[in-house]
Amino acid sequence: MSHEGLQWTIAYGSNLDPNQLKRRVGDVARVVVGHLPGYRLVFDKVSQWAPEETYANIVPDPASSCPAVAFLFDPRQIGVMDTYEGTPTHYVREEIDFVPVEQGEEPRRAQAWIATPAWRGEGEPTRDYVDKIRRGYRHFGFDPALLPQD
Repeated sequence: MSHEGLQWTIAYGSNLDPNQLKRRVGDVARVVVGHLPGYRLVFDKVSQWAPEETYANIVPDPASSCPAVAFLFDPRQIGVMDTYEGTPTHYVREEIDFVPVEQGEEPRRAQAWIATPAWRGEGEPTRDYVDKIRRGYRHFGFDPALLPQD
């Protein structure tokens, strides 16, 4: 398969849930499991519908490494995800380092959706939202104990 016009993108939150991702963008050209060195998962992206609820985000932290998956998206899929992520108001795409855990895969730069400062704040993720991420963690072999517990 030709990868012309495709872009590596990163999921670290609810888009790790394979059912959610498939509903949003359909089939993906390639999937690589790995982590984001120098980043930590936080829940500080404020919901536009319920300000006391927050969503996943990543923040720089030299001592951390956030579990993540890189997906090879076509331009249509990126556009769909930009709509879901509220780009550029709620999240912006930034190119960061991704390190695969699979043997034979090389580290690469990929685009991650990161919350804009205007939409960051205090709150708690809902149980349903964390459960989506937990399903993704299990699916891709990450330790769900790294996520907030009930």
